[in-house]
Amino acid sequence: MNKPSSQHHIKAFLRTNVIFVLCLLLAGLFAAKPVCAQRITTWAGLQAALDENNDGGTVKLTRDITAGANDGPLKIRGTVTLDLNSYTISRNLSQAASAAKVDGNVITVYGNLTIVDTSMH
Repeated sequence: MNKPSSQHHIKAFLRTNVIFVLCLLLAGLFAAKPVCAQRITTWAGLQAALDENNDGGTVKLTRDITAGANDGPLKIRGTVTLDLNSYTISRNLSQAASAAKVDGNVITVYGNLTIVDTSMH
């Protein structure tokens, strides 16, 4: 009966650990993106947060957000989730202003947008 060499044990040890490390790396790749934790207080701040988290991240509102008179629609590029968290976003457009503006919408989506309200769970 041949006794396994120490070299055999080392190879088996390395193989097992390499597989373990690869599994950890893959798990990290598919982990959920963190929720944007910054306090958003303006329309421009909301746009910036959406831009910063457009790789699958989530932006969670902490207050109602209303656009200023000269603010255009929010633009979504990439993939982002907007968590209303019981708050609202408004472009504050009257019917007349909506009709007069080409971009009378609140959000223009060029990528993927998911809107949720986790306060309702």
